[in-house]
Amino acid sequence: MTFFLILVFVIILVITVTSIRVFYGFKPPLNIESGSPTDFGFPDYRTVWIPTKKNKKLFGWYIPVSPSERVTEEQYDAPTLILVHGWGGNAEFALPLALPFKGKNVNLLLFDHRNHGNSDKNVFSSLGTMAEDVDAAIDWVQSNQKGSGKIALIGHSIGAAAVLYAASRRNDIGAVVSLSTFAHIKKIVAGFLRRFGVMQSHVPTIIRLLEWLVGHSLDEAAPVQTITKLPCPALLLHGTADETISFRDFEEICKIAIEQNVPDIRCLTLEGGVHFPIDEVTARSGEIMRFLQEHDILPR
Repeated sequence: MTFFLILVFVIILVITVTSIRVFYGFKPPLNIESGSPTDFGFPDYRTVWIPTKKNKKLFGWYIPVSPSERVTEEQYDAPTLILVHGWGGNAEFALPLALPFKGKNVNLLLFDHRNHGNSDKNVFSSLGTMAEDVDAAIDWVQSNQKGSGKIALIGHSIGAAAVLYAASRRNDIGAVVSLSTFAHIKKIVAGFLRRFGVMQSHVPTIIRLLEWLVGHSLDEAAPVQTITKLPCPALLLHGTADETISFRDFEEICKIAIEQNVPDIRCLTLEGGVHFPIDEVTARSGEIMRFLQEHDILPR
C-alpha cells in the first residue's frame, strides 16, 4: 500500500512539474521592432501605450486618418482597424497588412502583445492572454477615438484566433478578418507537449492542468468554437500552401460555420499562399475592401 501511494505521488509530482515547466515555456521568441510605419509610407503616426491586464502596458502605433483624407465629423466618423500579429511577431510584422488601407479614410492601430516586441513582459503567453490584449486595444480605441466610427479586427495566425475569441465575447465589433489561423488550439498544444518529450498518456492530464493555470478551456478558445459565437461578420482567408498551419484547419472552420448556419461568414482561399501570404492578400485586397464596405466598416 505504501509503495502504491508513493508511486501515485511520484506520478502526480512528475505530471505537475512537467505542466509547470511547459506552462512557463509558453513564451514566444522576442523580436523587437527595427523600423516604423514611416518605412511603409505612414509618416503621420504616433507611439502609444495601451493598458492591459495585471497593470501591464502594450506598445503600439496609432495611424490616424491623414489630414488630406480627413472630412468633418458631421460627414464621416472614421472607422478603426486593429491589426494583430501572431506568435513571436510584433507591430512591425503586421504593417504589410496595413498597406491596402492607405488612403482609405480609416484609422489603424497596431500593437505588440505582452511578451512581444516592446510591450511589457508577462509570466506566460497564451491564446487567452492575447485575446485580453485585443480587448485592451479595443477599449483604448473606444476611449480615445473621436466620433462613433466602427471597429474591425484583422489578425494573423494565433493573432487571428485571438481576435475571433475576443470578438465572440463582445457585441461592439463591426467585423473580423482572420488570416491563416488554426482550428484547434488543443491539438497544437498536444503537439508541443509531445515535442517537449511528454508521454502521450500524460498529455490529457497536463492539458487539463494547463487549462487550470491559464484560466480558460482550450476548447472554449478554439476558432472552431468561437466562429459559431461571433455576433459580427467574419472573413476567413488561408493559403493552400501554408507550411505552418494546414489548409485543412481552414476547411474545418468553414465547414463548422456552414453546418451550424453561422450568418455572415465568408471563406476565401488563397491559392499557393504560405503562412503569411502577403502577396496573395495584396492581390485579393479588393475583396477584403468590399467585405468591409458591405458591412459598413469602410465607406463605399
